[in-house]
Amino acid sequence: MPVFSDDDPAGRPESSLARAKAARREFREQTAAHEANKPFVIGERLRERREAIGLSVEGLSERMGVPDTWVEDVESGRTTSAVTITQWVDLVWATREPWPDERRLRNTGRYGWAAGDLLYAAEDIVQHHLDVVEQQNSPEQET
Repeated sequence: MPVFSDDDPAGRPESSLARAKAARREFREQTAAHEANKPFVIGERLRERREAIGLSVEGLSERMGVPDTWVEDVESGRTTSAVTITQWVDLVWATREPWPDERRLRNTGRYGWAAGDLLYAAEDIVQHHLDVVEQQNSPEQET
């Protein structure tokens, strides 16, 4: 049974190779476009977090102790890649109510590897902390 058919242009080896190369090129271009857009998507998510609690750029920058332009640059996607995981965690705490929240000062031992989107990682760290604090504050249930 032949693998390639001379009757079908798509079945010829050179045509199949050209299609495979084109598919790989298209995948690389899509991946590059996605990666190039990621800082803007992350910045938009931060803006949505801030606006969800009715906080202005000035209010967030005051909570963070940074200039207004820094917050604007992060929200616009210009500097999201330069923001450290510590700064992302601080941003997540700063975009929560009530503020200041004394629970954020407790160490719940959340450490680990964070990949790619540091805002998601920061949200996970804060949520884990809140879960631990909630468990510590809840009465023991008897079985």
